[in-house]
Amino acid sequence: VVSGPRPRAYEPAQHAAPVQPPIWADVAPMPALVALRTWLDRINSQPDKTPHLAVTGPSGSGKTTFVLAALSERPGRMVICTPKNETTDPWGGFPAIRLRRADMSYAPISAAIQAVYAEMKRRNAHNIATDGDWLTLIVDDYSTVIGEQPELRPFVLRLLTLGRSVRIRVVLIDTETNVKAWGIEGRGEARHNLIFVECEEDTHAA
Repeated sequence: VVSGPRPRAYEPAQHAAPVQPPIWADVAPMPALVALRTWLDRINSQPDKTPHLAVTGPSGSGKTTFVLAALSERPGRMVICTPKNETTDPWGGFPAIRLRRADMSYAPISAAIQAVYAEMKRRNAHNIATDGDWLTLIVDDYSTVIGEQPELRPFVLRLLTLGRSVRIRVVLIDTETNVKAWGIEGRGEARHNLIFVECEEDTHAA
């Protein structure tokens, strides 16, 4: 006969440790998506918050289509520069400055970018900060353009840092996302003024 205390039924501890929440409880909820109307107003009508735009993505991802749609309500004039020909990239029928056909020179694009830069200097010199028309410079295949014409890089960088104050804005389009290829490596003031949009292969923007 075995003597001793009789076994008792299991009783849960009175001060049991609290059950740990599932791991996803510690993950911050996804931010609410910005309504299209709000987003379009932000990139077109709020230059102090979104001065310039950078659109990246692989070939065929819809970068040109996206820019045309996004800027459909942008006030003022636009200067479109692209090294592509009218057949491969018609730019929705809008006039664009392209390579010179006779020798495939970048001279017309170079002249257009420098003309916008000169306009920025003119507006600064004449203190045209609030009564001038908005002007948007669009440079397609940006890394290719400055790779072929590296002397244009400082003009674009100055437009990124000084243009907004005199109503000049810039849109850069490229397949390349490397800041070194863009010529803005170590140029925080230029990168800070760019809002980056990435177009995926299914033409959605992220």
